[in-house]
Amino acid sequence: MPAGPPAVLGDLRFTATTTAPWSRSAAPALPPEGPGPRRLGRFAVLAVAVIAMALAGALLHAYWTAPEGLWTDVHHDRNGHFGFGLDLALALRQGDVGGFLSHLSRAVVWPPVNGLVLAGVLLAGGPDLRLAIVPALLGGSRP
Repeated sequence: MPAGPPAVLGDLRFTATTTAPWSRSAAPALPPEGPGPRRLGRFAVLAVAVIAMALAGALLHAYWTAPEGLWTDVHHDRNGHFGFGLDLALALRQGDVGGFLSHLSRAVVWPPVNGLVLAGVLLAGGPDLRLAIVPALLGGSRP
């Protein structure tokens, strides 16, 4: 290899004379002093959380006043999801552990997570059709 200055690529220097294939030409950049960037990052996370909660609240309010709009489409299995969660909730409310496990074992097409969350919501709020979208608002799954 001809002698001369090492080839520079970005901040990495590749040389044929060192034992390491590369070496840093400068120390890594340190974050600026003070809490500014951290505070800005926390504010951004808080702002996104507040906006998401406001949108979820607006969607829940719009749905709460007219819930039938989501339940008339025959091309969606919303009714099946609600029925599964309702079966689980009613079995738990009646103390029927065998019935609960029987219904839970029938979740073969979709995982039972949405139905389990919905069952908890229906246990807390009663068997109200309008509560069926709460799991979707909590975690993004479809009602």
